[in-house]
Amino acid sequence: MIIAMIVSLIMGAQDFLLIPKMGKYARKHVENKEVVHHIKKIVKELAKKKKDFNKEQGDNWKKLEGIISSDTSDYQIILAELENTRLELLEDQKGARKEIVNLLTEKEWNTIYKSASKDFEKYKKEVKKKFKKLDKRYTKLEESIRNEIEPESKQEELLSITTRFKEQLYNGIEGQYELYFNNPELWQYEANAQTINETVYRANDFRMAYLAVFVESRIQIIELTTQDERQKIIRRLNKLF
Repeated sequence: MIIAMIVSLIMGAQDFLLIPKMGKYARKHVENKEVVHHIKKIVKELAKKKKDFNKEQGDNWKKLEGIISSDTSDYQIILAELENTRLELLEDQKGARKEIVNLLTEKEWNTIYKSASKDFEKYKKEVKKKFKKLDKRYTKLEESIRNEIEPESKQEELLSITTRFKEQLYNGIEGQYELYFNNPELWQYEANAQTINETVYRANDFRMAYLAVFVESRIQIIELTTQDERQKIIRRLNKLF
């Protein structure tokens, strides 16, 4: 669950409009069994939609990784599909949250949110671990460039490109983290539609920003390298996701 949440931050399938383990905590803290049953049904239906979304995103991501082109337009259709399917899921998630909030009292919602505090804290720790893993992968990317590319001036140019992408990716993950987990208004029982919309669409902007830089980085790498040179570099760049 926690690892899936981290992957979701990067690829955009977040369940962060819902309290983690909502069904479990509803069963524990809500007395009305019909309400509990309804909430579990909503969560289950959303999980099915997310599973379908993940498959579609995975297929589109493979298509994106398979493009070896220096023409930006070759990437735009896939980027649009990635964004459109994500926005569709966001609408489903907003609807699910609204349904659940309408089923609960404010006291029940707050009790469930408080019970999930350990899940949120566990997530925060896992994010730090994720950054350490990304650092290790980026180090391997740097090593590939330094070991396989000549002359040194070309190495430095490629390192500048990949560093820019790394910084954009890290800033995007951190930005989404702040939106979802250091945003008390989002977790209020009476959080209004404007707060929820601003959160999810700003998060989407972060993702589209680092996807755009990812594409720019691939194009620049393709233009600077031969086919043999670029294979390992692009493969390691992809692994930063």
